[in-house]
Amino acid sequence: MSNLRVTSLRGRTAGSSPTLPDGAVVTGIVTATSFAGALTGDVTGNTSGTAGGLTGTPNISCGTIDGSTGTFTGDVDIADKIIHTGDTNTAIRFPAADTFTVETSGSEALRVDSSQNVLIGDTAGGVGKLSTLGTGNHISAIRHSSDTSSANVLFAKYRGSRSSPSTAADGDFLGDLAYYGYNGSTIIKGAGFAAVLNGTVDGSNMTTDLTFSTTSGNTNSEKLRITSGGEVQIQNGNLKLSTSGTGIDFSATNDPGGQTSELLDDYEEGTWTPTIGGNATYTNQVGTYVKVGRMVYAHWALTINAKGTGSTISAISGLPYPSGVATQLTSNLQWGGFGVSMAYALYYVGNNSTSMNLSYINTAATGLINNPNGWVNGATINGTIVYRSAY
Repeated sequence: MSNLRVTSLRGRTAGSSPTLPDGAVVTGIVTATSFAGALTGDVTGNTSGTAGGLTGTPNISCGTIDGSTGTFTGDVDIADKIIHTGDTNTAIRFPAADTFTVETSGSEALRVDSSQNVLIGDTAGGVGKLSTLGTGNHISAIRHSSDTSSANVLFAKYRGSRSSPSTAADGDFLGDLAYYGYNGSTIIKGAGFAAVLNGTVDGSNMTTDLTFSTTSGNTNSEKLRITSGGEVQIQNGNLKLSTSGTGIDFSATNDPGGQTSELLDDYEEGTWTPTIGGNATYTNQVGTYVKVGRMVYAHWALTINAKGTGSTISAISGLPYPSGVATQLTSNLQWGGFGVSMAYALYYVGNNSTSMNLSYINTAATGLINNPNGWVNGATINGTIVYRSAY
């Protein structure tokens, strides 16, 4: 093989390039200001212009490659990040093994970690496959349409696998929205509501209840359930109406007419103190009541120790609510040691009053007598009165 050393190489005619029909083998370095045609092998150094016609699998190593488009049929290896031209603080990065991130304005906006969790604004990882971290709104679903349909979040439950699903079963939870709070060391579930199957599941049935749970201490448990049949079940606790005048409305029932209200707005149980007034003292002085709506059922047991300046008309005061209707009568009245002889007796309460007055028929049956002076030391009267309260 011959060696050829030349300072310059030109074609036979002025301005033409030399032609090597059998090719040329160069074992050193070829330096050129431009290149045209097919190339195989490796190219190193700085490149500019175009590199059309490269064939085979050459390795090209250079400082910068400029172009408008690129097509790759294999992998593209990147050590760290892809940066947006003219916007260098926006990038796709590969900060760790099996992890990629998206940065905007120089800060990480989204991360997919090695466990295939999607983290938005969060680098540490949260609970579940999607985690968002920030101080503003986190997740929103918005729909624009000229119909009654809404934006929605879908929860679906299958048994089996994705490729071979099977029917969900009685007791399966179809979806659960849970609310957690940090207690200084970990997050604890504070409340939640869930849809749970409660019955046969087949082509005609998807019987589902809706449950609500809250946490007492660190124990979360179901407190309320709306069944598939429309019943509201309180598992633990009371139904409390926080606004006066509200209650349970029975207006859906069939009524004969003439009713003025079908709202049950009150129920309570309590005690009251029956008294005859003045400076009287007692050996027994007990009163209890139950109020349902506006109806008051009041019971008392009263025994006088010393009458003193107590009532001279056998009145008893201290009812828990003022009456809304006059002349309501007592029942189950029992007496003993009274200052007058009574064959029949009753107490009645006047309108807007918390006191009861006594009427009786004496043993001679000479007619109804009102307001006798019957209180004496040792007198006892026990009874029950049912009356409609003023409120």
